[in-house]
Amino acid sequence: EFTVGAGELIKGFDDAVVGMKKDEEKEVKIEPKDAYGEHNPEFVKEMPREYFPEDREIKPGMVFLINLQDGRQIPVRVSKVSDDTVTIDLNPPLAGKTLFFKIKVVEIAEKITE
Repeated sequence: EFTVGAGELIKGFDDAVVGMKKDEEKEVKIEPKDAYGEHNPEFVKEMPREYFPEDREIKPGMVFLINLQDGRQIPVRVSKVSDDTVTIDLNPPLAGKTLFFKIKVVEIAEKITE
């Protein structure tokens, strides 16, 4: 359940649903620019190994939550590990990917204004 045009979902999905009717189905292809953006190499960072828990084996593919200064947490993916450093990728996992969806509208509710 989501509100069309409210920015709750990726732009390409939101745009694809606009104008659809109840029980209508369609398949859509969403390019990275309308999904999670291109993979940005500036979001790949090498960090000292000491920033990570000493009691855990760190492996490529692992995901950690990091705390931002504003209190939010974001997931980061480990892409490479050496004895001294851990390379993390802050890009969304689907950044740079073309996405394919099969969409079916099952219900349309009127927006309630307060």
